[in-house]
Amino acid sequence: MKSERTWSDPVLYLAILINIAVYHVWFTNTGILTHGDMFYKFTEQLSQVTTFQTWSSMGLGGITGIPSAYSYSLLSGLLAKAGFSYALISRVIFFWPLVIVGSLGSYLLVKKLSGSRVGGLLGSIIFSLNTFFIVSSSAYAPIATAIAWFPLTLYLFVLFSEKPSIWMALACSLPLFIISCLEFRIFYVCLLPLLLFYFFSLHEGLRRKRLPEYTFLFFLPVAVTILLNSYWLVPYYLGGLEKGLQGIIVGRDLFTGGIGPTTNLLHNAYAIFHPIWSGGELVLFSVHPIPIYWFLIPLLAFSTLLFNKLRQDGRVLFFALVALFGIFLTKFYFPPFSGAYQWLYDHFPGFNAFREPGKFTFLIYLPYAVLIGCLVGHLLQRAGRRGWKPAAVLILTALIALPFLVNAIPVATQSAGTIFVRREIPKDYVVLRDFILDQPEFFRTLWVPTYSRWAYRDESHPFVSCVDALAGGWSNLQERGFEDLTIPENIVAILEQSFSLELLSSSSIKYVIVPLQDARNDDDFFIHYGGDREFFVEQLDGLEYLERIDIGTEDLAVYVNGAYDPAVFAAHGICRLDPEGDIDAQYSLASSLRGGDLPFTTDEVPFAAIDVEDLLAGAAAPGGSSGDAGVETAPADTGETLSLYADRSRGELRCSLAGGTATFWRVDPGALFLNGQPLPGAAGGREVLCTMQVGPEDDCWLEADGAWIYLGRDEEVSLGRIDRISTLLLYRVPPGNLIPNGSFEEGLWTEEVLDCYAYDERPQLDMSLSGEESTAGRYALQLEATRHIAGTYTDFPVEGNRDYSLSFDYQSPNGAEAGYYLEFDDDAKTAASARWLTVSEAWRRYQHRVTVPRGASTATLYLYSYESDGATAMVTRYDDVELEAIDFAGCPDLAVYGDRFVPLPLETRGGSLAFEFKPAAASGVNIVPNGSFEEGLWTEEVLDGYAYDERPQLDMSLSGEESTAGRYALQLEATRHIARTFVDFPVEGGGDYYLSFDYQSPNGAEAGYLLEFDDGAGTSTGGRLPAAGTSWQHLQQRVEVPLGATSAVLSLFCYESDGRTNNIARYDHVEFSRVSEGPGLYYLVRTADGGFAGSTSVEVTDSRPTEKTVQVGSSSDPFVLVMSQQYDEGWRLRAGKDGKNASLEGRISNVVGARGEDEGGQGVHFSIDGGVNAWYVLPGEPPSASTDGGGADAPLDFTLVMEFYPQRQAKWGSLITLLTFLAVLVLALAGLALKLRAQVRKGRSGWDTR
Repeated sequence: MKSERTWSDPVLYLAILINIAVYHVWFTNTGILTHGDMFYKFTEQLSQVTTFQTWSSMGLGGITGIPSAYSYSLLSGLLAKAGFSYALISRVIFFWPLVIVGSLGSYLLVKKLSGSRVGGLLGSIIFSLNTFFIVSSSAYAPIATAIAWFPLTLYLFVLFSEKPSIWMALACSLPLFIISCLEFRIFYVCLLPLLLFYFFSLHEGLRRKRLPEYTFLFFLPVAVTILLNSYWLVPYYLGGLEKGLQGIIVGRDLFTGGIGPTTNLLHNAYAIFHPIWSGGELVLFSVHPIPIYWFLIPLLAFSTLLFNKLRQDGRVLFFALVALFGIFLTKFYFPPFSGAYQWLYDHFPGFNAFREPGKFTFLIYLPYAVLIGCLVGHLLQRAGRRGWKPAAVLILTALIALPFLVNAIPVATQSAGTIFVRREIPKDYVVLRDFILDQPEFFRTLWVPTYSRWAYRDESHPFVSCVDALAGGWSNLQERGFEDLTIPENIVAILEQSFSLELLSSSSIKYVIVPLQDARNDDDFFIHYGGDREFFVEQLDGLEYLERIDIGTEDLAVYVNGAYDPAVFAAHGICRLDPEGDIDAQYSLASSLRGGDLPFTTDEVPFAAIDVEDLLAGAAAPGGSSGDAGVETAPADTGETLSLYADRSRGELRCSLAGGTATFWRVDPGALFLNGQPLPGAAGGREVLCTMQVGPEDDCWLEADGAWIYLGRDEEVSLGRIDRISTLLLYRVPPGNLIPNGSFEEGLWTEEVLDCYAYDERPQLDMSLSGEESTAGRYALQLEATRHIAGTYTDFPVEGNRDYSLSFDYQSPNGAEAGYYLEFDDDAKTAASARWLTVSEAWRRYQHRVTVPRGASTATLYLYSYESDGATAMVTRYDDVELEAIDFAGCPDLAVYGDRFVPLPLETRGGSLAFEFKPAAASGVNIVPNGSFEEGLWTEEVLDGYAYDERPQLDMSLSGEESTAGRYALQLEATRHIARTFVDFPVEGGGDYYLSFDYQSPNGAEAGYLLEFDDGAGTSTGGRLPAAGTSWQHLQQRVEVPLGATSAVLSLFCYESDGRTNNIARYDHVEFSRVSEGPGLYYLVRTADGGFAGSTSVEVTDSRPTEKTVQVGSSSDPFVLVMSQQYDEGWRLRAGKDGKNASLEGRISNVVGARGEDEGGQGVHFSIDGGVNAWYVLPGEPPSASTDGGGADAPLDFTLVMEFYPQRQAKWGSLITLLTFLAVLVLALAGLALKLRAQVRKGRSGWDTR
């Protein structure tokens, strides 16, 4: 086809104009476009153009995460230097090509294959306006833009297959290379249809004569693209840097977010309908049903195969096959072949870069566009051959295009939000940018909880997300039980440790920033972290080592760390901490011995000035013995001191109430023996910390850090470990029940039972006094509910703005729910309520603190019994209902236990030291009854965990074929609703436990659990567990039981999927066992004599991302050289060539036994302060007087170079890229010269693209 005809085609321009009209916000203004992963970048950041670097200082430092993006980053930088803004650069590189090239390529491809302009126009509309492509465009533009280039790529390959030539092959290379630059994973996906097209493009003539040549030329664009990417492929896949992509691009867990209980991605893939598409605003993780008419689209696409002419066209068959493959991949883990995606992810090379199937969707909608376009083209041709009017075909075309044009409405009107709306940068972030740029030295900013899309950063001023750091380099420092990073308290906990200042300083974190809660610009990420920005501000305000400063911002909270360290610094003396123990406690001990902060490491290094070992750290392993723990250690070496310290804060705090005296006890978890003899000061037992007087008839409430624990007369409660409590208050409850007839000895509260949920006129309720079951007196209240909710109530006077204790006994003979509603007569009609499932037939007591609102004088208490299935009479009984006033009694003084770390006498002479710890209580014993289901099921019948209608399809049984412990396993089945069963067991508040169980599904169903406690605050933990294949999997989780809890309920689930598939989930070997109390009780400390001697000065004279030169002035004492980049074995320390000190190798000694030992004996490489690079350097003796004119005590002055060695591989890769580019350029210029020469000979003045 001649280019004149191509470029003079008006329908081509119509296709482009339609899409420009839809995406007009990208063309009609130059406002900022940012959403999702498309973060805003200031011009100053963009313009920092460098050669390709395999290391980036961003975050805490690390291997460059998306190396293929360098090409468009380089182009962005050049455009920024030319004066382009981010808004214009993003349009030039992403948004404009996304629309124009996507429209152009899809039109040309479909028109070429269908032979119809109408088919080409329809294909362009289907490709550009389907919901998958629109949602992809809204999330991350490089991916959508790479997809938009693929139709043009295929079009050129089609032309190549018709007239193979090296020039056409080079033409195919251009869009393919652009795809690889924009998103290499999309290039990877493109390889499959290209390989498939190669086989479909072969014909008899090629097979006989030119097959080798054709094959070479066909795959030349792929080879050229790979060679042009050698600048990063060589260092990453030949130089060993692919590990840097782990957790960023590859190797992440499969992502199932946004898949609702009724979602089936097979249906969404088949109908090319994105689950979050609503026809309005795009809300991440929302799920919407598929309109039925969308299922007509695939029927139309595959109906092309019904026509003999189209069926015989190999290219039509090619696209039909690609569509089927795309559907297979996009359906994810849904049936059929539910385990196929996981298998590919685990075994197929490169497939582990796709943790969710969204990047395969264009393998469906592009073939659909081609197939439907070919269908329309064929129908028009048949109509023309038979002399029919094409009106019917055109109407069909319009009807097919209509739903796609409707998709365009929320984009064109900007009601879809996301990237289709202009954004305005808040002024505070501009002020912050200027503030940072005024400081040329290297430092980092830490953003809590995470950074804003407007945050300024560059290689000299990287930013760090606190959440990302906790999930990455700082994860090993996070306290156990704080792994859930959606909880605000878990995020700020890392900043409240004893080592927090050292951690931030060694990472060169100078400023800590709390971003704005900017919902207007779609930058309110606080909704994912509790929703309360002020919480983070208040927590940072309370940190002594941070100072809040005013930099001219209105709302942006900025804090300065005045003790931050430069990019490279030296330290004399470090402490080594036991990685199996509590890092915070060990650092507190080490810093108290040092008298201040000091660097720390958890690596095995022999040169630490202070080495701390948690004596009993190994006793914390789950599933271990519940007996004694023995440890043997070597005596002190020459030049070191060995000491033993007890951490008294690790004792258990208990409180008892007897005779009007509240006694607070510290209880040792056990006794420690040395060489068979009890150690003085560690023999176990309990000691009184303090006592407080209350009335002899009083009960009490304890408030421990916001948790309320009831303490009755002659009772004792556990408050957990002492070190976990920061605030403890005591309240007394004097006798005096405000509720009349609380034990029902005077009759019922109301004459008739109340219908508290009259959703129809057919209640089945009853109320009576039970004389058989009671706890106070002869009678108890009995409520029965078959249909609706049975209730009764009583009124009583209260005093506003005062605390009360509400308590009552409850019981059910058939597992009914219990609950209450307490309402006050203040203007706001304040109320408190609770509802819970009774888990046994035994009487239990509910205790809850209630605050009466100001202005209230009367309260009304309702008690309930709830219906279940509409047929069973659910019985709930209540007795001894009390409401008593609470008075503040005081704050217990627990400081009597004195210093936290207490030295214990230790005889270090002689041989090895044999320690033995004997715990006071057994650990590791499973307290879940019938955890392996050998005694039957937990509940008689399967429970409905999600009764959204009256048509459940659930089942429960014992599986004798599949089990991991004993003969049987629990089998739950759910077709509709959620199958549930449960078990309850006693726990002790404040204790640490391990929850574990095995789970499996033969058909890819999700497992799930919920662990609930009766602490009064509704504390629970749990979640869904996607099945990875059909093999048994194991869950193990550490659980801290909340204070005040006395029992727990564990529920296991099986979830519905599509309402038709019978999902099966199996469980076995369920355990809930107490964690050993040994770890953290005792510490062995080895202190090296003179370990902190010496002084060293360091000055960075040349700093590049992968190479830093430092000038060192030092005494002959050893020192640690620290670089504030995340530890990586690729970093090496070597001597610089600086004249008189060129033979530095002779004065840097190697220490055997440390991690990351450098080749050639250039120092010991290890991680320090949470994972930054450090080297232990022994300078040796100073140079002689004859060398530098100084004496024997003259300081050393030398140069060291820290180099990221994999960057050397990047130089070779860059050379390959350069040579490939030059070869392609020479061939292209030669081809152009030949064409011009041919045109001159023929006397032509136009272009001929044949």
